Amino acid sequence: MAVPLSSPSSLSSPLQRPSNFSPQLSPLQGFRTPTSPWPPRGTPRSMSLHTSGTEDPDELFTKFTVSEVKQVHNRLLTDADAKQEELRLMRRERYRDLLQASSSIISIAQSSRDVLSALEDIKTSIPAELPRSVRRTSATEKGDAQLRILQSVAAHMKLLLDTPEHIWRLLEKKKYLHAGWLFLLARIIYQALVRTDTEDEEDDWRAQGIDVLEQFPLVQRQWDTVSQLRAQITYKATLSLRDSGASLEDVCSILLTLHFLESRPLIDVLTIFLTQRTRNLQTTLSRSPKSAPNGSLPNGSALSKSKKTIVRETREGLEAVLDAIASTVALARAVFSNRSDDGPSLMSRVLLFVQSDIPVPDPSLPPELQMSTQHLLSTLPSASHFALLPSSIRSYRPYVDLASATSSIPPAQLALQLSEWFSKAVTNLRNAAEGWFTDLRTLKEVWALRSWFDEWLGGKVLEDGEKQGLAEVIDGVAHGQAVKILRKVLGDLQDRFHDELRAALSQLRDGTSLVESTPTNFLFQPVVPPTFDVSFGSTLVSAFRKYESTLQRQVTTRTPLLHKIVCSLEDGAKALRDDSDGKLTGKLRKAYAPLVEECCAAILAALSSNVVELKSGTDTDIRSLAFLSRLSETLHASPFDSDLGCDAISSSINFRGGISALREQSVTQWRGFVVSTVLADYLKTPLHAQSRSDLSCQPSWSLMHALLSLSSYLRSVETPSSSTTGKHKRGIAETVIRHFVTSLVDTLEASEELRGAQANVWDLKFLRRLLALWTEEWDGLLKLDKLIGQVRPSSSPTDGEDSLLEQHILRTQILIAPLLPLAPSHPPTNPSKSSAKDTRTESLLLFGVPPAEQATQPVMDLAKPGPRFGSLLVGSTPVAR
Repeated sequence: MAVPLSSPSSLSSPLQRPSNFSPQLSPLQGFRTPTSPWPPRGTPRSMSLHTSGTEDPDELFTKFTVSEVKQVHNRLLTDADAKQEELRLMRRERYRDLLQASSSIISIAQSSRDVLSALEDIKTSIPAELPRSVRRTSATEKGDAQLRILQSVAAHMKLLLDTPEHIWRLLEKKKYLHAGWLFLLARIIYQALVRTDTEDEEDDWRAQGIDVLEQFPLVQRQWDTVSQLRAQITYKATLSLRDSGASLEDVCSILLTLHFLESRPLIDVLTIFLTQRTRNLQTTLSRSPKSAPNGSLPNGSALSKSKKTIVRETREGLEAVLDAIASTVALARAVFSNRSDDGPSLMSRVLLFVQSDIPVPDPSLPPELQMSTQHLLSTLPSASHFALLPSSIRSYRPYVDLASATSSIPPAQLALQLSEWFSKAVTNLRNAAEGWFTDLRTLKEVWALRSWFDEWLGGKVLEDGEKQGLAEVIDGVAHGQAVKILRKVLGDLQDRFHDELRAALSQLRDGTSLVESTPTNFLFQPVVPPTFDVSFGSTLVSAFRKYESTLQRQVTTRTPLLHKIVCSLEDGAKALRDDSDGKLTGKLRKAYAPLVEECCAAILAALSSNVVELKSGTDTDIRSLAFLSRLSETLHASPFDSDLGCDAISSSINFRGGISALREQSVTQWRGFVVSTVLADYLKTPLHAQSRSDLSCQPSWSLMHALLSLSSYLRSVETPSSSTTGKHKRGIAETVIRHFVTSLVDTLEASEELRGAQANVWDLKFLRRLLALWTEEWDGLLKLDKLIGQVRPSSSPTDGEDSLLEQHILRTQILIAPLLPLAPSHPPTNPSKSSAKDTRTESLLLFGVPPAEQATQPVMDLAKPGPRFGSLLVGSTPVAR
């Protein structure tokens, strides 16, 4: 039989067979496509018939000539090419028809065999069938039974059909226990619909003539859809464990879902919970507070954040990690650990409630965990339809073997797993916190985070060991960052001091800052007070404060360079003191002490190295040494070391002692250079060798010039603290005059020519009287008296000479004031009577008012006035030099 592929009816109705159909017919026998004519187009029929029986090549060569054989050969090649082309065309156009035809033929053959087999079975079974007694039922009973069966089937199918929608809605609401329970219920529904070995007449669909799988193929397809939701429920429930803000009820319901759906032991469920929390912790740690802001500067750098923003971001990041750790441990312990009264854990109580035949409300369980099928069905839409479900469905509960080891976790194993997880989490926290704390720039920010952590830790329910572990981590990180801040602040303090000191000494060497060499000029510089303007209140206050600080600087002779250096140290120390706010713990004090000691040692070393480098004794060196001396004196009186807490931190830090020693070193070196310079000028000038009249009884002009030079040098090295305190005054001025006298005596003793000059007698006597104002117990006075006796052996001191020298001191006490003591041991006497005006002046002159009626020679060698301008007041007009 040929099956025409062009006939659609033959394909659509395979069971309609022609009358002459034979099952033994080959499916492809006699098959010929309508588009494949034979012989091929363009071939003469006579030649086709002539060569159709010639298949043997020997016959072909026997019957035909060579040329004819070639023609046959070419014709066969042409036919083969045409056949290939037709096959290609057929494959493109009729390939689907061929497949359908072959499928139809095979189906027809199989159907025929099935029909024959069925007929044989009928023939065999009909004679053996016994007559059945038919139970007569009324039409009403039969209709009611069928109605109940159909309603039950409808309720089963409705729940099965609505299950995907209900599950997705429950997943959106994050009710994973409800979704998992509904999935298990849907599986029971499906099994009830398709099972054939039921003993319950109520569910015996086949007894009522209902074959669910055959009559309702939608059931199988729907179950195939529902069965795929199990993986979705498990996946979403597992992911939801990463939420550190989940409540105890949510976590317990999720773990129950995994236990029911995956049939996992509770120890595996705990492992899944800890694994997901580890991933959540890693995600939280990766969200570093140091993330760049949205905006950026034109050069690509991130916009700078304020201190409050940095502290807030660091606190938020730290809080997220700490909450994740604390909530994980607390939730795991609350779900799986037994209660303090040796009662079962929350998970055990929930499983016991689920397995109870008649669930009784348990007040100790949250309502969300008191789960049952009846409760689940009541929460679904169209819950009234599900009342038609059999009682076995409505009372369904997942089976759990409470006596099995898979339904409980031993306390020791629970504690071990939590301890291991907590240790790893704390390690990750330490690594992340060290990076987060690097953004904190001040100790106050570190203390703020540390105080916040104490408050946070006090409100968490953790074991003592866990609290101690977290506290050690945060304390260690905070301590490390505090040490870094202290090291950086003190390091910056040293660097600024070195830079400022180097710049100041460079200006002194270049001579660009003359005010540093003459502090008295800086003291008397006029300062313009701020103008009063009522329209600018805050500006006026700030202007007056600036004016006040300028006056204070002038009073303390803090020249600009000196103030800049000292201010950098004082401001840094004060900022550090305010930042620490007295909250240095014992551990931090131990780490802070060597840092402060190192900082103070570096400052002293910088000053000492600069003092040592000044060896040449030039004018520049003298100015630099005077500046370093005043700097040391100012630092000694500065609150710098107390702000750093040197005395309170460690007794080994003696900054004031070191700075005092450095002050003495610089003053000693400065004194040697000054005395050498002044003495050289005194000795090389011929004025001291010019003999005056013995009746003058006063020092030479060259000595007065030397004393004035010493006074000028003393003013450059003294500070208000050293000039107003007798001890410091004695330590500088007295040593300078002693050193000068000692050097002069040694020089005169070594030179026969100088020792024989009569003019030196009054210089030596004046110096002797000047030293007597300081003390009479100096050993150098004996040496000086001996030299005076050698220079003028025939003369003996008289009261008149001593009186003249004392009068000369009275007249020069203002000029050489730096060389005079504040409280002389033997003040000069003034035999003249003092008037009322003189009494008022005595309060200003320490040694009294010199007599005005006595004719004396001028103290200095003055130039004679010119003959043409004798009447002009020369002193009233400043002379430009």
